[in-house]
Amino acid sequence: MPATGGYGKSGVPDIVGCYEGRFFGIECKAGKGKVTALQQKNLNEIYACKGIALVVNESNMRDVSDLIKVENENGEWN
Repeated sequence: MPATGGYGKSGVPDIVGCYEGRFFGIECKAGKGKVTALQQKNLNEIYACKGIALVVNESNMRDVSDLIKVENENGEWN
């Protein structure tokens, strides 16, 4: 498993926060990097709890704010 560098917990998304009261988790990958099984499990759990779960890399990193807004608008939560 990849090391967390002592600052985080394995599997927890690299960026976490709240947007308009809704939790989000963003996993950042370089190039064609793929999420680990543990990272995917955590992203699935965030999504199952009506949170926003994203994986970003160089090709979509400039779209993060738009992706969060779209997911927030399409989400089924109250």
